[in-house]
Amino acid sequence: MAKPLLRTKLCDLFDIDYPIVLAGMGDVIRDYTVSTGKLCAAVSNAGGLGMIGGGTMSATQLRHEIRDAKKLTRKPFGVDLIFPAGPAIEGTVSEIQAKLPADLTGFIDGWYEQYKVPREKGPEVKIFDEDLAMQQWKVVVDEGIKTIALGLGTPDWIIPEAHGRGMKVMCLVGNVRQASRLAAMGADLVIAQGHEAGGHTGRIGLMSLLPAIIAAVSPVPVLAAGGIVIGSQLAAALAMGAVGVWVGTAFEATIESPVTDLGKQKLVEADEESARISKIYTGKTARTLRNPFTESWEKAGMRTLPMPYQNYLVRDFFYSLERNRPELIFVGSGQGVGLIKKIRSAQEVVDDFVQDAIDILKKRLPAEVTI
Repeated sequence: MAKPLLRTKLCDLFDIDYPIVLAGMGDVIRDYTVSTGKLCAAVSNAGGLGMIGGGTMSATQLRHEIRDAKKLTRKPFGVDLIFPAGPAIEGTVSEIQAKLPADLTGFIDGWYEQYKVPREKGPEVKIFDEDLAMQQWKVVVDEGIKTIALGLGTPDWIIPEAHGRGMKVMCLVGNVRQASRLAAMGADLVIAQGHEAGGHTGRIGLMSLLPAIIAAVSPVPVLAAGGIVIGSQLAAALAMGAVGVWVGTAFEATIESPVTDLGKQKLVEADEESARISKIYTGKTARTLRNPFTESWEKAGMRTLPMPYQNYLVRDFFYSLERNRPELIFVGSGQGVGLIKKIRSAQEVVDDFVQDAIDILKKRLPAEVTI
């Protein structure tokens, strides 16, 4: 049977079948990335563009995930990186943690007692650190990666350096100012991420953000991101002028995802109000499924530390929590999570996106809209 046809400029740009890109999801708490080599390869094999969430991994782990993906697919895929705005941070994670404010560490100590969580040491990787970012960049270059996505930072040198190595660069933004700056720097593609997104996210809803960014950066192509989990949203994004969608939460709840079975079940059981924003994880606004810890923090009126120190404050507790009280774990999630009804394969997610979008664009819209 012939594959259904749903192509845009994105497909030509990256040599893929469908305008669907796996969000490069990392994890600032646990010792794994969400967009692993396995999940990345599964999305690429399904016809989309897989991305590995490299930003929170050690260089060694990133190389392992890239090589895993290479073993599992011959299709194009890329790596998502984070370049911090500030300089390298002095000291080890443990040394940084020893200098954190006593009132905040004391508050976290109370959680260990309240929830009867044995203490375990979290990952020692210094995420959001310049040294780590440069180590990861070297791995990407060494492994011959041809597509990178940049999330929280884009240093002036990276786009021309990447282009000089034959790479394509996509940049994730939350407002028109950022989009215009990155388009002027030479980004090959801009990802307009709305407030609805899981993980780190901004203040502007996608319905308002997407057309504004498309108008500002034209003719640079734009991906739509933020709470997109079903084909009707893909069709809407294409109708608004996007060349495709950047999808995270829908792929978290897949067979190939490294999220635990319990975590996936929480995604399936969530509704449209389950995903909440907090600064508790990194010091920047990030959306996850509702949990007692964000509510406890906010009710107590606790201040948050700037990135990355807030992460160093909470990571050991959340790491220990997942291993000892799994029923209390939380998962990063966009607001579209309520539309996820079952755990599927990455292939099924892509197929459903494509079939639903085609059905809307070819049948339902012509039948219901008279022009």
